[in-house]
Amino acid sequence: MPVVMSDNSWIIDSNETASRRDLRESHLIYSIDPKGCEDVDDALSVRRLENGHIELGVHIADVTYFVKPNSYTDRDARARGNTVYLADRRYDMLPSVLSSNICSLISNVDRFAVSVLWVLDKHYNVLDVWYGRTVINSSFKFTYEVAQEIIDGKGFVELRSDITELQNLDLQIAEIGRASCRERV
Repeated sequence: MPVVMSDNSWIIDSNETASRRDLRESHLIYSIDPKGCEDVDDALSVRRLENGHIELGVHIADVTYFVKPNSYTDRDARARGNTVYLADRRYDMLPSVLSSNICSLISNVDRFAVSVLWVLDKHYNVLDVWYGRTVINSSFKFTYEVAQEIIDGKGFVELRSDITELQNLDLQIAEIGRASCRERV
């Protein structure tokens, strides 16, 4: 198990960082989870490329860096299969030092991830796919409700204006829908 200091900090390994694609400065990464979620294990990114294409990213916490194949933690996690959520408690698949700390994609903290990046054209056709190990830093932790409010344009206008990739997304989706309807006629 990794060593975590009393202040819950963990320093990423610079040698490991050098072997990964570093997305910390180039990508606006954010998570969308239920209220009260402690184990943020996935995050998203979207950005417009200079050529007008869109790059969509999905980033999953890289647990494999910490849990080696056939280790006790690996065997125990495989036996559990997943985390179980009950109304008043949860039973984690992994020790909390991993699930709620160093493998949790907490905002403004560097983390290891496994990422998939799709390049899409203006009609959202997939042009290219890249996947591999990355270093990320999530900027925002949205709840489902806040994310929906941003999409709906209800409140959080100042936040939406900071995320340029979301500014015209609703207009782009509407235009694709209209174009699709015209093609069917």
